[in-house]
Amino acid sequence: TPPDAEAMRRNGYFTMLGLGAPADQDALTAGQRFFAAQLADYSEFQVKGTLDSSAIRGAFPHRSVQLGATRCDAEVSDCFGHYLTHASAVRDHLHRQRSLVARYLSLRDFTDYTEVTPPYIGIVFPHYSDVVAASELVGMQAALAAHDGNSDEALSQLEANAAIHRQLASGSRTMMGAMVALAAD
Repeated sequence: TPPDAEAMRRNGYFTMLGLGAPADQDALTAGQRFFAAQLADYSEFQVKGTLDSSAIRGAFPHRSVQLGATRCDAEVSDCFGHYLTHASAVRDHLHRQRSLVARYLSLRDFTDYTEVTPPYIGIVFPHYSDVVAASELVGMQAALAAHDGNSDEALSQLEANAAIHRQLASGSRTMMGAMVALAAD
């Protein structure tokens, strides 16, 4: 049973579902559409046993965030240095993804964050990659702030990021949600 509209407004999970919506759309509204599409997909799956075409595509136009060479992958031993080496590209990403970062940072303001998923979401998962990208962008922003001598700003950003990671982990109700929280952290 889906939560009512007020419960969705209080729960940061529904804003997380809409993190990657176009900048001119409200993240909560986009997240609610995504959730409604998940429910529609689940209903179709219950009736047919298959899913011919996902309703998720109609929730909002989604484009994955591509951080390219600026990402600090596992083979990079010094993320701080890596971000500074790619500072120009990092600044470009931060500018282009400012809406995603702002939406992501707004998650810390929710008193509730609890995953609410249809019984079978193996059909189409939320765009968890937006969470991981936004978290890394906040880390990049903190590295640049620290390098520029703004240590209070850098620590504040890292603290906000850690708080969001804790919210995601404590509110996860699926293995995928818990893995994403761990990956973001």
